[in-house]
Amino acid sequence: MVALKVSAFGGMIPAQDNRLLPENNAALSENTYLDSGALQGLRIPRDLHTMVNPGYKYAFRLPQISPDKNHIMASDWWEFADPDTNVLRSQVANDSFERYYFMSPTQAPGYNTKARILASNPSFVLGIPAPSTAPGLVVIGGAAPTEARSYVYTWVSAYGEEGPPSPPILVTGNISGSWNLTLTAPTLADTTNRNLTRTRIYRTVTNATGGASYFLVVDQAIGTLAYNDTLASTFVATQALLQSQLWTGPPSDLKGFVSMPNGMMAAWRSNEVWFCEPFRPHAWPTSYTTSVDGTIVGLGVVGQTLVVLTDGYPYSATGVNPANMAFSKIATFEPCMSRASIVSTANGVFYASPNGICLAAYGMVQNASLPLATKDRWLELVKPEGLRAARLGPAYYAFGSTLF
Repeated sequence: MVALKVSAFGGMIPAQDNRLLPENNAALSENTYLDSGALQGLRIPRDLHTMVNPGYKYAFRLPQISPDKNHIMASDWWEFADPDTNVLRSQVANDSFERYYFMSPTQAPGYNTKARILASNPSFVLGIPAPSTAPGLVVIGGAAPTEARSYVYTWVSAYGEEGPPSPPILVTGNISGSWNLTLTAPTLADTTNRNLTRTRIYRTVTNATGGASYFLVVDQAIGTLAYNDTLASTFVATQALLQSQLWTGPPSDLKGFVSMPNGMMAAWRSNEVWFCEPFRPHAWPTSYTTSVDGTIVGLGVVGQTLVVLTDGYPYSATGVNPANMAFSKIATFEPCMSRASIVSTANGVFYASPNGICLAAYGMVQNASLPLATKDRWLELVKPEGLRAARLGPAYYAFGSTLF
C-alpha cells in the first residue's frame, strides 16, 4: 500500500501552473476548511431561520441567551427586504431601550428597540424634524425695564432624542411681564413615525459681554401648545444650553453605515460621507459631510480609520471626532466591485476589486490575493461584482450568486 502524507494543506494556487505546485497545494480545492492545515471539508450548511416574509433577503440575529455558536438556535431574527441592509446596535452605554439602527439602499434610515422588534412592532424613522413655524409671542403686563428676547422650541422623542430648533421669534417687552408663547404641534405622521412626546422651549439670556445664548425654559408634553414664561433670567441662565441647533436627521437616501470608535457612525450616499453626532445616531449635521471624487460603494473600519471604497481610488479618514476627520486619497487604483464583499478586520478592510481581494489599511492598499491568483485567473474563477463575503475566524470567505 502506498501512503500519501500532506503536511499543512494550503488549498489551491491558481497563479501557478499545476505542474509547479508545492506538494501541500492542489490544482483544485472546493469547500475545504484550511485553518487547521488538515485536508478537511467545510461542514454541511444548516438552516437557522426560515423567513417569515418569503421575499425578504436579510435577517439580523438577536441572541436570546448568548451570541456564541453553541446557542445560535436560541435566537430571534429581524428581517429586511434588501440584502444590503446594515444593522448597528446603539453605542450609548447601558442603553436601557436596547436600540438597533438600520440603513438600506431601498429604505429610509430607521431604528427600533429590541422589545418592539420582538413584539413585531413597526420601526421608527431615524431623525427628529425641526418645527417649521416660529413660536407666537405676546408680552403682557409688567413694568420697565424692558429687554429683547428670542425664543425657539424643539421636539423630543420618547427616548430623549432632540431635534433642531424652530425658527426664532424676537420680541422686546417688560422684563417682569408674562411672556406668553403659543406653539405649533407636529403632524400626526411625525408624532407617530418618530415617536415624538415632548417639547422644549428655549430663550436667550444675554451675558455681561453682550453675547446671547439659548437656555432651556421648560420641557413639557408635546400636546401642550402654550406656555407663560415668568422666569427670571438669573434662573434660566443656570439651565441647560441648547445643543441641537445643527442636529438634522439623516438624509432618506443614505445607502448604509458602519460603526466607529468614540460613538461615531459613518454613512454614505453617492460621493458623500456623512457622520452622526457622537453617541447620537439621530443627529447628522451637514457640517460633518465630506465629498470624494468617486461614487462610494461602501465603507470599512480599521482602528480609528474609516476606509472609503469607491468605483475609483479608495480613501482613508482618521480622527476621533466627526468635526475633525482628516481625509486622504490612497494612491493605489483598486476600485471596489461589490459592497457585500467588504469585511472589516483588525488587520484592515478586505474587499473585491477587478484584480483580486484587496486589503486596505492605514493609508495603503495591497492586492492580498495576488500571490494566489493573477488578474486573468481571478476573473475566470469569480465575478467580483457578485461576491458577498464574511469573516470566519481569521479567514475571509467570499461566495457568489446571481440572485443579488
